[in-house]
Amino acid sequence: VDFAARQGMRYVEFDAGWYGHEYSDAADARAVDLDPKRSKGPLDLHEVIGSAIESARDAIDAAHQVLTVKLPDTASLMYADRARLAQAISNLLINASRYTQHKGHIGLRLEVAPTEYRILVTDDGIGPPEPDATGERQRDS
Repeated sequence: VDFAARQGMRYVEFDAGWYGHEYSDAADARAVDLDPKRSKGPLDLHEVIGSAIESARDAIDAAHQVLTVKLPDTASLMYADRARLAQAISNLLINASRYTQHKGHIGLRLEVAPTEYRILVTDDGIGPPEPDATGERQRDS
């Protein structure tokens, strides 16, 4: 991913047929289990996103940021670990809030295709720091 082209965008991509995933944040990638065998039934991504927003609401409200959410009108069903998926989306929203200025803007959009779901979290913030030569992310104090 070209960081300059994708600055301010953190995303989660779900392939409905393969249950694969990509993340811009490695910690979130380790946190979510999309194994359909661990799921108790199909879940609606609208409900999961609502739960994630509720978890991130305090951080967004404390910074007086504006959250814009765009979801399709129809249900978006998939098999996944509901709690971990909500946690990953919440982490993306909290990170967006952390790297966005006071009274900034955060967006969350769910895109639906025949074989995949894409959750896009965008913001007008500075983004996380670039990794240094050792691969560590350093932030100027």
